[in-house]
Amino acid sequence: MQKHLLPSHISLYSALLLTYQKGGFANPFRITRRELMKLSSIRSFTTYHKRLEELIDLGCLVYSPSFDPILASQIEILPIKTINHSNGD
Repeated sequence: MQKHLLPSHISLYSALLLTYQKGGFANPFRITRRELMKLSSIRSFTTYHKRLEELIDLGCLVYSPSFDPILASQIEILPIKTINHSNGD
């Protein structure tokens, strides 16, 4: 797993937040890969799925895939946790 966020993580998360906003801040909400890839400017399926999995592993969201071609997958955005790093100062 990545130890730092890449621009593709940020663009995908931004696309998720935009979709969340457009949906009236309902949580969870429905998403499609096509829409998120377009909004985030990610062109590779592999990159999209990898970044989505990494955001899930970081605890940013919960993803419930839909294997139905008509029903979109579901995402729940989780509260962002803050980490206090003590450097001994």
